[in-house]
Formats: sequence, C-alpha cells, structure tokens
Amino acid sequence: MKFVVIYCDLDNFKAFNDKYGIAKGDEAIKLSADIFKETIKTLGNTDDFIGHEGGDDFILITTPDKAQAVADTIINEFDKRVRGIYIQEDLEQNCIIAHARDGSIKKFPIMGITLSGVSNEHRNITSYGEVTNIAAEVKKKGKSIGKSTFVMDQRRDQQGTTREASEKS
Repeated sequence: MKFVVIYCDLDNFKAFNDKYGIAKGDEAIKLSADIFKETIKTLGNTDDFIGHEGGDDFILITTPDKAQAVADTIINEFDKRVRGIYIQEDLEQNCIIAHARDGSIKKFPIMGITLSGVSNEHRNITSYGEVTNIAAEVKKKGKSIGKSTFVMDQRRDQQGTTREASEKS
C-alpha cells in the first residue's frame, strides 16, 4: 500500500504558549486537531490516520493522491483560523514579543504550520524510524521557508532522479 506520512509542527508555538499561557496553547492545539479532522473527513480516505504525538506535533497518514489537497487545506485553514486566538494588538503588529529559548526578548511572527511529507510512492521505506529521520530532514527545510508550508520529500530509489525535498505552499 502506498502512503504519505505528514508530520505537522506549529511554528512559533512555544513563544505563543509562553506569552498567552497554557490554556491558550491548548486552544491552539485543539484548533489544529479540529482542522486535521475536518480536512481528513472532507478530503481524505475513510481509513486515513490522525495522531497527536504530544505538544504541538501531529502526524497524518493518507495516500499520495490525497496528500497535496489535504496539506493545502490544512495550511489555508490554519493560517486563517489561528488569528482568532490572538489579541488585536498582536495581530496589528503581525507578531508577538516574547522570550526566546535563550532568554532574550524577540519578535515572533503569528503562528504558522510546517507540514513535512514522506512517502513510499517512489522508494522503499522499511521502518517507522526511517520515516521519522526523513521527516526531520524535510521539516528542517520547511521551517527555513518562514511561512506555513508543505514540503514533500522527493527522493527516489531509482538512479538519476532528484534527491531533494520540494516545497509547496
């Protein structure tokens, strides 16, 4: 069976959670889960999987023919609806001011979402560990884009084909 595993990570979640508090952070996580469920229900397959790994990390499993539409809808809905959990002042600034991991005070953009896709459509994947290692590489590329995005790993088993991830946003 061909699949696409989509790892979902909220961008700037820690800064939001630190500034707004755990209850608002939980609201952001619940909003994300609701968007994933709604999207899979309308665009996915009946046996697609949604999982919450913890914190702001989620996983979706769908088929290659559904992955792009699912990812695009998640990004569009998240970017639209996440603004509803911010105060007006932060929306007007298009950022929040919060402590960074190093303790300094910085500006953080409004939360976005990075989706990284891994598929066995064009290559053999033999373990969950392999999926997570590939997803971590792809997520790193996605996070560097600086906005909500879906990056699908494009590496293939066959010689002469591309060995890099591609961005779709």
